Amino acid sequence: MESALSNDSSCATSWRRPSRRSSTFERWTWWRRFRPRTQTTGITTRETTVYDVTIIGGGPAGTSAALALGRARRRTLLFDSGQGRNGSASTVRMFFSRDGAAPEDLRAEAAYQLGSYPDVETREQRVVTAKGAGDEFVVRTEDGTTYASRRLLLTAGVTDVLPPIPGLADLWGKNAVTCPYCHGWEVRDRPLGVIMMSHEDVYFSLMLLKWSVDVSFFTNGSALDPTGRSTLEGAGIRVIDGDIAAVNRDEKNDSVILLAGGASFSCATLFLRPPFEHNGGFVDDLGCRVLDDTCIEVDEHGQTSVPGVYAAGDLARRPSMPAAATYVVAAAAEGTLAALSIDRDMMLADIPKGTT
Repeated sequence: MESALSNDSSCATSWRRPSRRSSTFERWTWWRRFRPRTQTTGITTRETTVYDVTIIGGGPAGTSAALALGRARRRTLLFDSGQGRNGSASTVRMFFSRDGAAPEDLRAEAAYQLGSYPDVETREQRVVTAKGAGDEFVVRTEDGTTYASRRLLLTAGVTDVLPPIPGLADLWGKNAVTCPYCHGWEVRDRPLGVIMMSHEDVYFSLMLLKWSVDVSFFTNGSALDPTGRSTLEGAGIRVIDGDIAAVNRDEKNDSVILLAGGASFSCATLFLRPPFEHNGGFVDDLGCRVLDDTCIEVDEHGQTSVPGVYAAGDLARRPSMPAAATYVVAAAAEGTLAALSIDRDMMLADIPKGTT
């Protein structure tokens, strides 16, 4: 193998292509897969373009994966629906060198940087179905067009399912948020509110005491067990019972919570942790194993239970993790690691048996 590689890389004039019957020919054709290429639209066979990797989702995880794969000279197709989970937020937090950046600015910079890599194509379309396993995958977009690839990376993210409280959707990402690490510093030492979604929110409320000692817990008509109530009240957190009729903002830009009985309360920010659902039905199409919280189960490499399918970002997690990576920087890191795993997986798959 050394002679074939050294002659190919040095472009020696005395070198001749090996016979198709020789064992050297098999090794030579394998090495060609890793040589520089000028095509940027994939391997064309019978009028069907087969990409190395299809990425569904153009958020932090998907964009970071596309960047890594582009640098690895993998023909990559990135689908971006433009509907990110962080789209309603005004800033991105806890991203080194990007703390406080606007989400749209981060996306614009990412698109600009991906433009430097000719092997990466981005399409602003939504994928509706995805099928396949192993080395053959086909996805279909809303307009009915199908695309084929050898590997599939799911980074489409999730959508938060908000409770049907009038006005809440308008405040989501602004005065109503889910992550105190991303939004707590800006409202430190101000009144904060928590809308109960489950009994786990009792301990979530205790965590908010790091940012403010003025915390109110709204049950929104849900039953709070005596232990949870005593825990909250013992920590100095007010428990406010009753259904929430509506939420809005006042002239100070604070959140106003209106109860069905007519009482109203004001706080700088409302925190709640709603359930979520996957963006797109392709998770069911592929048959990926999911965990109790509906996250796709992955291993430390981002590999799902379906061979050739990887997942990263806030729609996937390892069973040992308590929750998915909902932070932008964490999702970006997961996307990069999954991309590197995919590249290595494909490289090993392309080595003919008996040549190593």
